[in-house]
Amino acid sequence: MQGFDTFGWQHLLWLLVLAAAGAAALSCVPARCRAPAAVLAVLGRVVPGVCALMDGSYGVASLPLHVCSLAGYGCLAHFLLTKASGTGEAAGDTDGKPAGKHAGKPAGKSAGGSTGKTAGKAAGILGELLYFPGLIGALMALLFPGWGYLPPFSLLSCCEFLGHFGIVLYVLSGLRSGAIAPSRMRIPVIFCILYALVMLPFDRAAGMNYGFLLVPAPDSPLSAIASRAGGGTGYYAGYAGLVLFFMACFYLPFRKRR
Repeated sequence: MQGFDTFGWQHLLWLLVLAAAGAAALSCVPARCRAPAAVLAVLGRVVPGVCALMDGSYGVASLPLHVCSLAGYGCLAHFLLTKASGTGEAAGDTDGKPAGKHAGKPAGKSAGGSTGKTAGKAAGILGELLYFPGLIGALMALLFPGWGYLPPFSLLSCCEFLGHFGIVLYVLSGLRSGAIAPSRMRIPVIFCILYALVMLPFDRAAGMNYGFLLVPAPDSPLSAIASRAGGGTGYYAGYAGLVLFFMACFYLPFRKRR
């Protein structure tokens, strides 16, 4: 069975179904979406790894080092941290309304003292990273899937679509419920710099392409940058410019919170 084309009918069908499912879920109580979305995001990473282990193909290329892979596990970690700290518990677990100025903060004594405060701070930092680059990475992956060589409705393809959808649903539900409250753009800036500094030499040494730092994803905006700027410095400059542009756009609605 063959793969599928970007924005071909199979791809568009997936996007339509996921968009409808996301809209239906978020129209209810957003906070209740967080647990199943976190599980979905993690399963989208775990199942392909298990399959690779079972058929003996697990190797360096199977490591969860893409931004979306990190975000998938980050969703579960963030959910557990917010539960431990009480972060966002008053933000709409029953009514789905944002928590306003109290969003992303421990809910008083229920947070469990110093342990709750520590968990709350960790959840705040992780929430920033799930918002960016986690959310934009998952959205880009859904729009420009790098697994188009797989049959569109195979197990691995389903894991990719549903896993990335889980990240998007988790972040959007967190934003609506108040469990995720972006306000510190410097955190994703630092993360993106550190990620590039670590993964670029790793990719070169291991012959990998984590973060698409060496080769752009097919049919993606990065592919357009590479075709115009070429490889090397031109590609990195265009990549960095695209990241900063999306980062500024994502944080623009939250400037008043700073």
